[in-house]
Amino acid sequence: MDGSGRTLGKVIAAQRSKLGMTQRELARAVNINHATISRIEGNPDIVADPSTLKAIAEALRIDYNYLLTLNRTIEDDKDIRVIARASKSMSGPEREKMMDFLRTEFAEAFKDADSDGIIDPQAPDDY
Repeated sequence: MDGSGRTLGKVIAAQRSKLGMTQRELARAVNINHATISRIEGNPDIVADPSTLKAIAEALRIDYNYLLTLNRTIEDDKDIRVIARASKSMSGPEREKMMDFLRTEFAEAFKDADSDGIIDPQAPDDY
């Protein structure tokens, strides 16, 4: 739940309802069982699979990163969500230019930030 009392399920249910969709229609649109939609909407403690949330976000035209914050998958930071949305409209070279700028201007903050703990921190990320 975020600080406003909104839960993942409430946000999904509200947007689904606003679009005039039933749980079954949403489930068909994202190719999952309608019981899964029911569980997500009805259980404020559920942590949904990110790939399911991505499909739901696309079907309901909701910001995927916002759903991830409600799902407690990523930390809620409005500025980061704004940057992520803006980057979607950028070309590959534009995104690369933005990342180069951030890494240059905020070198200390990025010193250990490029590694996700799985890949070699010296290897370039594939953005």
